[in-house]
Amino acid sequence: RVPHYGKLRYLDRKGVDVARGISVGNEWTYRSFIEGGTPAAAIWTFDDINESTLRQDEGGAVLPIELIVRVFRTYKGDIEAGIQGSMQLRNPDNKDIKSDLWTFTAKDASINTFDWPRKLDDVNRQPIDLLNDLVTKDGRLEVIVQCLDRAQYYGFAQPDGYIRRPDGSPLWNFFKAHISIWAQMVLVIAIGVTCSTVVNGPVAMMFTLAFITLGFFREFFINVAVGKQIGGGPLESLYRLVTQMNQMSPLPENFGTQLIQAVDVVLKQGMYSLSYLLPDFRSLNTVDYVSYGFNIPMNHLYQVLTVCLAYVAGLFVIGYFLFRTREVAK
Repeated sequence: RVPHYGKLRYLDRKGVDVARGISVGNEWTYRSFIEGGTPAAAIWTFDDINESTLRQDEGGAVLPIELIVRVFRTYKGDIEAGIQGSMQLRNPDNKDIKSDLWTFTAKDASINTFDWPRKLDDVNRQPIDLLNDLVTKDGRLEVIVQCLDRAQYYGFAQPDGYIRRPDGSPLWNFFKAHISIWAQMVLVIAIGVTCSTVVNGPVAMMFTLAFITLGFFREFFINVAVGKQIGGGPLESLYRLVTQMNQMSPLPENFGTQLIQAVDVVLKQGMYSLSYLLPDFRSLNTVDYVSYGFNIPMNHLYQVLTVCLAYVAGLFVIGYFLFRTREVAK
């Protein structure tokens, strides 16, 4: 799949624009939810919509839109019936021009496919043209998704709604994934070789493993450093672990707490400084694109190669001067 992504915004239950939807209590806040049976909606705005975006089918030109929905139920209801939703296309400049509703039953955590015909009806059942009436002159189009069942919820993130472009080459996609793996391998070797100019092999290996581990958990590392992570800094977390104290309870007000928090200020500042040196190995990984059947964007691949080149060049210079400081037997 080659997705054409748009920008996502939300409406709350009163129909007012909000930055995010509702939190249903999931620890992973990647998706936010819209309430069913209310004006709440998820609205994607797509750019660069034109003739080439449409796909030619037997029945004529269609606009292929795919949607990944996460369903949250506040009551069980009829599991086999599913949760009803609707999709609608709208002109961003003239919000009175919009298509008739396309109602559907959401497939939870699966891809829902909608092939919108170019010739369709508006809300008044009058014929309209998708490109001429719903798409603006600068190529913008709005896609509105709502949950229809009251007290049930749909969850979305921005990449969950997209227009499907013509499929790319699986072989070329597989090759791009291997390029990103190669870039990570080169980065690991560069870190290990640079460390070996100062310390012996086992120590260099341990340092490299620590660097890789912190790189994979860089976001968590930064959240601890800036104080966003619940449970405090490194020393406070160690204190809570040893005393079996939960993360939410406040520490006792005494000199020991003040000392722990003072030391954590210094440690967190050091962690924050170190975070600038850590490569984000999660962003360098493109394997998930291949495993889920999506095209690896070329700009992502360029970013991976640029980050790899920057680190290798910097480590090459550091390793050169470190090696110059050592005595080499003749």
